[in-house]
Amino acid sequence: MRFLKKFFPWIVIPLSGIILLLYMFDVEYLLKAVRVTYLNGYKTAFLDDFNYFDNRIIENETAQPWDISKKYNEVPPTQTLVNTHSELKTIAFLIIKNDSIWHESYFDGYDKNSHTNSFSIAKSYVSAALGKAIMEGKIKGLDQPVSDFIPEFSDGLAQKMTVGDLSSMASGLNWDEKYYSPFSVVTRAYFDDDLKKVILNLKTTEQPGQRFKYSSGDTQLLAMIIEKATGESLTSYISKHFWKPLGSENKAFWQVDNPNGIEKAYCCIASNARDFARLGKLYKQKGNWNGNQILDSTFVELSTHPRFEGAPYGYGFWLSDYLGKEIFYMRGHLGQFVIVIPEDDLIIVRLGHLKGNQTKTDPHSDDFYVYIDETYKMLKTNTVLAVIDNKKQQPMKEPKDFTEQEWKEKLTDEEYYILRQKGTERAFTGKYWNVFEDGTYHCTGCGNPLFSSDTKFDAHCGWPSFDKAIEGSVIYKEDLSFGMKRVEVLCAKCDGHLGHVFDDGPKETTGMRYCINSVSVKLEK
Repeated sequence: MRFLKKFFPWIVIPLSGIILLLYMFDVEYLLKAVRVTYLNGYKTAFLDDFNYFDNRIIENETAQPWDISKKYNEVPPTQTLVNTHSELKTIAFLIIKNDSIWHESYFDGYDKNSHTNSFSIAKSYVSAALGKAIMEGKIKGLDQPVSDFIPEFSDGLAQKMTVGDLSSMASGLNWDEKYYSPFSVVTRAYFDDDLKKVILNLKTTEQPGQRFKYSSGDTQLLAMIIEKATGESLTSYISKHFWKPLGSENKAFWQVDNPNGIEKAYCCIASNARDFARLGKLYKQKGNWNGNQILDSTFVELSTHPRFEGAPYGYGFWLSDYLGKEIFYMRGHLGQFVIVIPEDDLIIVRLGHLKGNQTKTDPHSDDFYVYIDETYKMLKTNTVLAVIDNKKQQPMKEPKDFTEQEWKEKLTDEEYYILRQKGTERAFTGKYWNVFEDGTYHCTGCGNPLFSSDTKFDAHCGWPSFDKAIEGSVIYKEDLSFGMKRVEVLCAKCDGHLGHVFDDGPKETTGMRYCINSVSVKLEK
C-alpha cells in the first residue's frame, strides 16, 4: 500500500499533464480515439465501433425480403474465394443473380441481421440523397454553388465550387485521407465532437471541378448542404426516401458527432449485407423500384459513369471496366463492397475486417478482382455439365468455326475477355508470370501447344515472357490500338488473343520477347 502511495503521484501527474496538453493544442479528440480503437485492440476504425459512438436510427417500414434462388447455395465457393475469406476475415458474402439471392455465406458469428460499420459505403447514400433533393427541387442541380447554402465558401476559389463537385470528389479542398495518422483531418473528423467546425475550417486550395481527388470532406460538406436544403436530418431524409421505400428488413444506425450534432455522412452507416444491396439494385434499375421512380434515371446514368475522362469515379460510385463490363460499386474502408454488374443482372456484396492490397497505380484493391472472378467461376460451374452434354450430341467443330456464343459457354468470363475481346490482365497478377517449371504452354481456348518452357525467361515486366514460339503455333497481326504500333500474337488454331511480341528480348537467343497473358495459356508438364 505504501508502495502505491509512493508511486501514485508519479503516474497521475504526468497523465494529467498529457491530457492538459491535448486540450491546450486542440487535439483532445485523441483521447476518444485511443479509448475506442487502441483499448479495444485495434489501430483504426473497426466493424463494431458504432457501439462506441452516438447514433441516429434509420427507420425501416414494411420489409420486402429478397427472393431466394432455386439454386441457393448449391454451388460451393471456389478454393480461392475460401482462402480470401479466411485471409481478409470476411464476415458476409452475397451473390444476388437476377434479383434473387443465389449464394450467401456468413462468418465469425455474424449473420444476415448483424449490424456492422460500412464506412464509405455511406457516400453513395449521400449522393443518392443529392439526386433526390434535385428531383424534389430543393437543390437546383449539380451546378448550384456551394456558397448558396454555406456562406463560409463564398470567397476565392471556393465560390466556384458546386454541389456536383462535392459528389464527384472534385472540390479542391485541403483534405487528406491518412486513416492511420492520429493528426490527420480524417482522424479528427472521425472522433471530434464538432464535425461541422472541422469542415468549415477547410480551405479550397485547388480549382474546383477540374479533377477527381478522393476526399471524405467533400461528402461531409455535401451532407451539410442537403440537410440545409431539405430542412431534415440526413438520417430522416435517407429513411423516408430510400430505407423505407426499398423495403429494408432491418433498421440501421448512423453515427453522429454528438447527440445533438450531425451525421458522419462520409462514413458510418451500420447495417447488413442484404439491406446494403438494395441501393445497388435501385441504381441497376435506373432509379426505379417496383414501378416507382425514386431517382431520376438521368441522374443515375451520370452517377455510374465517369465525370472526368479516365477517372474511376462518377457521382458517389466507384467505376471499373474489368472484364470489358461496365461495373459500378460502393466501397468501404475495410473492404466493404456492393458491386453491381448490370449487363449480367448481378450484385456482389462483401463485408469484412480487412481489405486487399491497394496500390498507388490501381484505384481498385486486389480483392475487388477476386470477388468478381470467383463469382463468375461459381456461376459458370452451374452450367458446365449442361454445356458438355450439349456438345456431346454435336459433331466436332474446328475452333476457328466456333461462334462467339459457343466461346462464351466454353470459357470463363476472364478467359473470354482476354482471348476473344483482346483484353490484358494486370501485370504481376497472372498465374505464370514468375513460374519456371518444365513443360509446354498450351492455348487455354483450344489446347494448341504454343511455347516450350525452355524458351521462357524473366523479363521483369509482370507477364510470362518467351523468346520463341513453337513453329507454326502462332500467327501475327498488326495492332494499332491505343495510339501505338504493335504486333499482336494469336493462336494459329483458334485465333485466340495471346499477347504481343517485341524485339527487346535476349540478344543471345532470338532477341524477341513474346509478352503473353497467363490467362491465355495453360502449363502441361
